Amino acid sequence: MMRFDVSQNIDNNAMLSSGYGFISNHQTARGKSGVNFIEHRIWEQFYIRHELRNIRMEHRYRLEQRWLKRKPTLYLDRIRYFYRVTIPISNKQLLPNTLFLSFYNEVFLNITDNPFDRNRLYGATGYQFTKDIAGHAGYLLQTTSTGTKPYLQLAIFWNVDLRPEN
Repeated sequence: MMRFDVSQNIDNNAMLSSGYGFISNHQTARGKSGVNFIEHRIWEQFYIRHELRNIRMEHRYRLEQRWLKRKPTLYLDRIRYFYRVTIPISNKQLLPNTLFLSFYNEVFLNITDNPFDRNRLYGATGYQFTKDIAGHAGYLLQTTSTGTKPYLQLAIFWNVDLRPEN
């Protein structure tokens, strides 16, 4: 999987982005694994963040244009809504060296006659190492039309600002 985007900050709490993703979806069946399909994806999104006391809340609204390389190639539009709550535990604010809890829900809706694609529900414990680096250990439940599957997830997030310093 490869993804990148270009973002424009509106202010400290809002951002517009557009990006591209190359996704290779794999399927495992009866001990055999292989590429199920390749997807090219373009998206546009609006992100906004706000705080209520020490709790950070984030919303992301995304519109995706998807080309699934099957026979024939399938084109789909999809809408995604993501909502996350982050609660600092060891400090009053989410600062470096802070232990925190994070919860999110993300719903995926196709613009078709059968709109439900999937839902992701997530809970994690995390640590904010520096202003730009955080780690999460969490539990994700992903529900699709074929059922619900649990995942354990470990992640490191590193935010890099490539703008030249003034």
